[in-house]
Amino acid sequence: MRRSALIVVGFVSLTMTACTTSEQNSAESITTTPETEVATTQPDERITACTIENFSIALGEQSTEPYCVEDWATALPQEYIENCGDCESVWLFHWTGTEWSLKGTCYQFAPLTEDGAPCSTPDGTELDEFPPASVACAIWPANSFEENVATTGCTT
Repeated sequence: MRRSALIVVGFVSLTMTACTTSEQNSAESITTTPETEVATTQPDERITACTIENFSIALGEQSTEPYCVEDWATALPQEYIENCGDCESVWLFHWTGTEWSLKGTCYQFAPLTEDGAPCSTPDGTELDEFPPASVACAIWPANSFEENVATTGCTT
């Protein structure tokens, strides 16, 4: 029993050394020239940041599960869901490069377009920034309602 514990410790120790060495060798062997670019495969920050925790921070209270598409997302405060009889608004967020920020709230049963859903910013002014049509089709169900398809171009 004691001998197998030493073997495992020895294996882990060798593995850690090997990983450290190979990482250092890989980093040293990468060279770039203007003609050559090294591609990185880092996860998209806005997608990895699409969590209840991050939207709760943006809302200042507990959030429901967000729905994120590209640079845009929708989510609702949990308290809003629990305390409304007929919820009519949806909160709209935009990725600012480092975090999801609340752009405003919009009437969820109208199309999400400049001429559609009544939307207001957190300070009460009219929302003046909307997602591109392809994103709005994905995050906003009303854009695919039969009566809105001619306006939005979305299909079900």
